[in-house]
This record gives sequence, C-alpha cells and structure tokens, in this order.
Amino acid sequence: MSEFLLNSELLDAKGKDFMQLVSNQRTYIDEMIMDGKVTSYAISIDRTKLWAVIVAQSESDAVNIIANFPIIDYMQFELHELLFHNSAQDLVSHISLN
Repeated sequence: MSEFLLNSELLDAKGKDFMQLVSNQRTYIDEMIMDGKVTSYAISIDRTKLWAVIVAQSESDAVNIIANFPIIDYMQFELHELLFHNSAQDLVSHISLN
C-alpha cells in the first residue's frame, strides 16, 4: 500500500450549499479512517484548504476515494505519493489488554 497526500483548494466553501454537505463529509471521512483508508484529515480555519493522507494501492484508487467525497464539487486538488509519513500515533505504544 502507498500513502498519498491530498492537497486541495476549497472553492466557495463559505456558501450555504457547501455547509449543508459538511456533516456528510465528516461521516464519510470517519468511515474512511475506521477502514484505514485515511490516516489524517484537516481543513483550514478559513475553509480554503483541505489536506488528507490517503492509503491506497495506486493513485487511481486514491482518486476514487476522493471522488466519493460529498464536497468533491468544491475541490480543486493535487495528489502526491509519499515516500513516508510519520505521525505521533506511530510512536506511541499500543496498549494490549491481554
């Protein structure tokens, strides 16, 4: 599996139509995180930028995940395959309940 950095401009993200999609977008992202297909996700406070790290077999698989974003019509994005992606989560030991 590869990791891809999604870097997106959000277009007209302050309008009423966009705001009506936010709840569905967050639900979709939560599902993708639970499935291990998205490892991080963020939107800037001014709602002009979106970033995510997507785990997929190929760039086309990553694009398919993005294509299902409820807010896709408001996005102009670039996708970059990552050599690696470190996070604090990777460094914390997981608790075993044995």
